[in-house]
Amino acid sequence: MDSTQAFSLNQEDNEQFIHRNSDQQKRGDQGYGKSPIRFAMLIMVMLAFLINQNCYDLNNIGTPDYLYYVEPFYYLIFFLMSVKWIEEWGLYRTFCFALIIQTFALWFGRSLNEKVFQTDLVGPTVGELLNSLAQVLIFNSITKVTSSWFDHRERIIATGLILIAFHFGNLTTQYYLNHVPTDESKPIDWQYENFRYYLEAYWLGLAIVNFGLFLLFAFFFRHQPDKMPSKSQTDRHKPFNFHLQIGTLLQDKNVKIIYEMCTFFLIYIFSSPYNFRWYIFEEAVGNEFNVVREEIQPYLYMAGILITSILITYKPNYKMALAITIIGNMLFTFIGELGYLITNKTVFFIGYCAQGFFNGALKLIVYELITEISFPVSAGLSIACLHVIAKPCILAVTLVSDQSDDAYQGTDAINHIFNDIIQFVYLVGLAICLVLVAKVDLKTKRLDVDLLHQH
Repeated sequence: MDSTQAFSLNQEDNEQFIHRNSDQQKRGDQGYGKSPIRFAMLIMVMLAFLINQNCYDLNNIGTPDYLYYVEPFYYLIFFLMSVKWIEEWGLYRTFCFALIIQTFALWFGRSLNEKVFQTDLVGPTVGELLNSLAQVLIFNSITKVTSSWFDHRERIIATGLILIAFHFGNLTTQYYLNHVPTDESKPIDWQYENFRYYLEAYWLGLAIVNFGLFLLFAFFFRHQPDKMPSKSQTDRHKPFNFHLQIGTLLQDKNVKIIYEMCTFFLIYIFSSPYNFRWYIFEEAVGNEFNVVREEIQPYLYMAGILITSILITYKPNYKMALAITIIGNMLFTFIGELGYLITNKTVFFIGYCAQGFFNGALKLIVYELITEISFPVSAGLSIACLHVIAKPCILAVTLVSDQSDDAYQGTDAINHIFNDIIQFVYLVGLAICLVLVAKVDLKTKRLDVDLLHQH
């Protein structure tokens, strides 16, 4: 299949494509290059991801578990809608719409409080329903943004920085809430009202910043760059054809195997360190574990993303990178589980923190690898297809985790064998993926096109 048949040209890009080609013909310039405003664009996208995670965290403070289920469910029900927005309407309209939704999510999350509805649940529920829709739109377009604005030497690092910003959103919310001024000598009602005051102030501040970001995006950064940054982004001659592109993905057995592996990786990254281990050691060692969980492991996670993005940029060998990352995750998942079983907090902390580093590395590889092996299928569609498979599975795992916690609440949790079984299931899954990595062909189709035509 010729690569030009599968590239998408949405409505906003079509107008620019004609206008750009006309201008370039007049200037005698029909090449491709870097946009000088790409770094400003990246910072705005990073802020959009960071605020989205802030909103998610605020909506889930002291609320029932059902709000955790909204986000993965939305990736399923809004799959087609998100692809249509990203590929047919373009990134500019998609992000403007998402930022408007995020502003309302933050505003309603704060304003629809107990003073209006006699309960604090309405605001976070409405806020999370809106915020999850915004997340679907921006997260499904993550590698489309970076490949549209950055060349093959920069786009992987740009993707890594966006993932770091998203994860950092959780840390900023935690830091703010942990440093809310309080007076423990005051009555409980006063302490609660004081906490709500600072919480709503943070909500309002984020809503204002997000609206300002929307205005900045809407008025100063329109459409695509004047020139595409790389050859793989310039061969866009036909309108987006969903059925043609989805058929291209389904026809390639090798690609389907890689999608299955990456789906498993996202499930593992989400649930292995977070869903099944916290509460036992939190009860056993208290603040020590909170320090590790909130101040050490998250930064190792982000370091894993950043270091891996730099290494792959300079040595784009996905087979080797994936093999090393899988082995690292297997090793430290086992060490963490060993510390868990023998109740040795030092061993557990070592495994838990190191696993965070390799989790971050694996997440970066997943998003860039899916975009590479799916080429010339659009980046927006390829990431959306990954999410529509992985997110419902993550939802199922979350439900199992919640039911497991409820069933063993107040009992001898340390002998809760389900926690051990699930970790060994992940170890077996990682081992199978390691074997598959050795067998499958991880072609860097997009990169090969760019290297062939680089200046």
